[in-house]
Amino acid sequence: MILSDVPAKGAELAPNYRFIFLQTMIWIVFPISVFALLSIYALPLLKNYLLMVIPYIIVVGIMLYFEFKRHRLYVNEQFIIKRSGIWDVEHEIIEPHKIQAITAKQYFWHKAADVGHLIIHTAAGVIHFKYGNYTHIKNLVNYWTYKIEVSKKIGCNPILPHYPFCLTWH
Repeated sequence: MILSDVPAKGAELAPNYRFIFLQTMIWIVFPISVFALLSIYALPLLKNYLLMVIPYIIVVGIMLYFEFKRHRLYVNEQFIIKRSGIWDVEHEIIEPHKIQAITAKQYFWHKAADVGHLIIHTAAGVIHFKYGNYTHIKNLVNYWTYKIEVSKKIGCNPILPHYPFCLTWH
């Protein structure tokens, strides 16, 4: 087994509705607007294909809905699990003691809605969670920082335990 325990889902963080709103603007409103403007003013032959917009809206709308419903972050004492995807649902699992850096950011236009982004940096890569409750994100960042500082586990290589950078607290 790669992990020490079977990962259990803990507290769930769900994105704000702004997550799906921005995706709708990018994947539905903008392309349809460009297509409609081109078909009306530049390429009149595209008017024959304007009815294809309806199936496009339905298919992309369903895909965006599933992306929104599956974009979740689960947090418990031992694991952080990020779930995402439309067809192929991915689960990115990390242990809090392996965090190398944490970034919590909030744009000024998100302050009133208490929405922010969480970025977790590890040796294996980066995990992004967007449009979450910023107050909860700040509490998690503080908690993980505390857990890392008091933890006896440092993300070291078990094969080379005497490597100079593999330290443990005593």
